[in-house]
Amino acid sequence: MVKIREFKDYEVYSMLRVPRNIPYVVRCDGRNFHSLTEELKLEKPYDRKFMEIFVNAVKRLFTLDPKPIIGYLFSDEVSLLFLNRGEFGCRVEKIVSLVAASISSSFTIEIIRNYNYEKPVIFDARIIPLVIEDFIDYLAWRQSLCWRNFLNSYAQAILANDGKSSREIQKMLHGLKGRQLLELIEEKIPLNNIPL
Repeated sequence: MVKIREFKDYEVYSMLRVPRNIPYVVRCDGRNFHSLTEELKLEKPYDRKFMEIFVNAVKRLFTLDPKPIIGYLFSDEVSLLFLNRGEFGCRVEKIVSLVAASISSSFTIEIIRNYNYEKPVIFDARIIPLVIEDFIDYLAWRQSLCWRNFLNSYAQAILANDGKSSREIQKMLHGLKGRQLLELIEEKIPLNNIPL
């Protein structure tokens, strides 16, 4: 008779747990989105159809368990707030792997439907435990990064439309403060003319 070894003890994973009843954010970031947007030939600086696909992919997460109670997305990232009712034993690796897998598969489905693009779209994830009162500060932090991303994206698009190369654009924008980027943008586009 052949003895079959149990490999359960060989599994390597973290037993980190989010403290029970402490809300947490799972932030997912897209992997290689720059290449994806190039391959799909998306409108720059922002593509409305692509944005709607991202919104639909995130909405689908609200039909799964555990359900987030709010989502905030910009660029290639989404932050999802969960109340933490002890799902998956509060195990960090279980939560982040399932949420990353869920957004990756949901987004891939949307991309296949809308662009006939059949490569998987991948997101990674991390978890941020916080008390509910800190969530507003967390959102303010992500919003400040969103604003910076917006300024950089529009400044890059304006310079590219002026015929500048990627290298020239990078050199021109290096070290510019937000106010300087905004001035560069407003020389070409009144801020009120930029879609919300």
